[in-house]
Amino acid sequence: MKELRVVGCFLWYQDRFLILLRNNNHPDPPSWGLPAGKVDMIEGGYESDIQAVIRETWEETGYMIHENMLEPLGTHIFYPSNFKLIFPTFAVQLDSPIEVILNPREHTEYRFVTAEECMQLPNLIFGFDDLLSRVKYL
Repeated sequence: MKELRVVGCFLWYQDRFLILLRNNNHPDPPSWGLPAGKVDMIEGGYESDIQAVIRETWEETGYMIHENMLEPLGTHIFYPSNFKLIFPTFAVQLDSPIEVILNPREHTEYRFVTAEECMQLPNLIFGFDDLLSRVKYL
């Protein structure tokens, strides 16, 4: 079975976290999910989960997080269609609101939502509802 390692990050401001709406060029479009992405191959192997989540958050939101801001929430396994998704997950508590800068090739919209508001959305990415429960946000 093919495996894919993807990292994701909950960016919290007060009692809400950031979700992004994928555009139609991505798998599972249009669907809401966290800032997230694949762990990339670099010289000598793969980048670390921490390197990947910092890079992906920057690429998808324009916000630079630092390693000391990250709270690990565990590595979660999902089985969408015919592959195994390995999903190391992190959280960052923001001290102030951030300006989100979307890459229109990847996302078309963003929102800060509570976990309950997130669950009301009809088009969450595969496993997002389960992830919220696993990390005890529901």
